[in-house]
Amino acid sequence: MTSDIGVELDQAANAAAMKELQHYRKHGELFPAIYTTKVILENEFIQGNAIEVRLVPLSDIDTDSFLMSKQQLVGRIALTEMQAGQLVSIDNLEPADRYYQRQVQTAESALGPISLEVARLLNLMADSYWNSARLILPSAVNKYALAEQLQRRALSIHEELCGIHSAEAGEDCLKIANLCKRQEKWSEWKRFLERALEIYEMTNQDTSKILAALASYYENDEDSSKVEEYVNLALAAQEKTLCKSLIGLQSRLYEQASMYCRLEKYTEAELVHRRLIAMIGRMFGENNIELVDCLKCYAQFLQERARTEEAEQMLARANAIDDGTL
Repeated sequence: MTSDIGVELDQAANAAAMKELQHYRKHGELFPAIYTTKVILENEFIQGNAIEVRLVPLSDIDTDSFLMSKQQLVGRIALTEMQAGQLVSIDNLEPADRYYQRQVQTAESALGPISLEVARLLNLMADSYWNSARLILPSAVNKYALAEQLQRRALSIHEELCGIHSAEAGEDCLKIANLCKRQEKWSEWKRFLERALEIYEMTNQDTSKILAALASYYENDEDSSKVEEYVNLALAAQEKTLCKSLIGLQSRLYEQASMYCRLEKYTEAELVHRRLIAMIGRMFGENNIELVDCLKCYAQFLQERARTEEAEQMLARANAIDDGTL
């Protein structure tokens, strides 16, 4: 049974739209903005990922407002074939929101208004408003409100597709909180920080930045007990994150040592064990309990190499630390 001609036309339109969208992503996201943090000199080259772009010199004021932000403006050069070193003027560039709006429309026509691709582009457009708003105040302060609208729409999409407690929703909530802070919407700032914190805790993410932001909120509210509480929580969260990173690094080093042993590269394996012991010793102290497992693993390695005396020395040191006699 053949498909309906109308359906085939819709599929063809969607395919064409997706091809256009992929073209934008291929060319536009290699370097989604042309920017520098200093005044551009005449005939100076700005390096891109694929080509070199030469910008005409601008006045100091224009340069500051136009080029200091990564996503404030997006060049059409990202969407067209150009020769390396071709002269590009400010007239060849367009506002970032217009650039992303075209991509949003293309994604919506291909995938519908509720899709992860649309949410991703809404985030990028919101970022472009956020960055430009920081440069031109107070006349462009309303751009924070525009960014918030886009971010809330992205949140709604992520909630529907990924769940209200998804990592994507948590990231959106944190961005909305920051935008509310910029607009001095204090109650909304706190509400979205607390919601972001709940999601980050449920998805086992680092909460230290959110907790620090809540401490800042209560500092503005002149609630010293809450400030102290959240500063301490932020420090504890940061410590937990560092410990998790350290545990992960230890695990990788042990895997590396085991791999060298399987390959019978025992010199390399021993260097990994020594590296691990030295690293833990520098971080926690030469007699810290954290060294015990490292020393015992190294002792086992030495015992397997028939280096009994050295192995016994490592075990003795590990036991002394464990017993608190060292």
